Amino acid sequence: MAQLPALTGGQLVVLCGGTALTAATHRLVVALLERGPVHLLDAGVRLQPYLLTRLIRQHTVGVADWLARLHLQRAFTAHQVAAALEALPTTAVPLVVLDLLASFYDDTLPLPQAQVLLQRSLTQCERLRQGAPLVLTLTPPPHPARRPLLDAVCRRATALFLDPEPTPLPTQLPLW
Repeated sequence: MAQLPALTGGQLVVLCGGTALTAATHRLVVALLERGPVHLLDAGVRLQPYLLTRLIRQHTVGVADWLARLHLQRAFTAHQVAAALEALPTTAVPLVVLDLLASFYDDTLPLPQAQVLLQRSLTQCERLRQGAPLVLTLTPPPHPARRPLLDAVCRRATALFLDPEPTPLPTQLPLW
């Protein structure tokens, strides 16, 4: 994470890894909050408020002031992710999207529809990164059929950071 404080407008930084990436991403959000306002779109229910608050408290006792600079949005479906990105204005405020592809990996969403929604989302990401840096975090797909979604995002990145040993995603244990 030592390389990331030099984020500037026009950058699309992609951090790809397992759940171990969560703490590093929260540290990045705190570093950005130290500079000013931050938009945070939690697309994969990855935000850990207690961890974020603890990390902020390491920098200041004015936790409430720092949290007031954080504009948080949550999206639970791929449609909501696309709509949230479309609704955001192009500003000089950095945008961090936690686990962009989580809802796109949903088995109930047909792959062609996921690809169309992802293309819409990536078009908006291109627009949003013009004003401020955009940081996306991604987890590996649970099924190989969804790998093209991950590849499509990684191809758009101006900077790509891969976790060398991604932690495996939790799986449902069989009942019998």
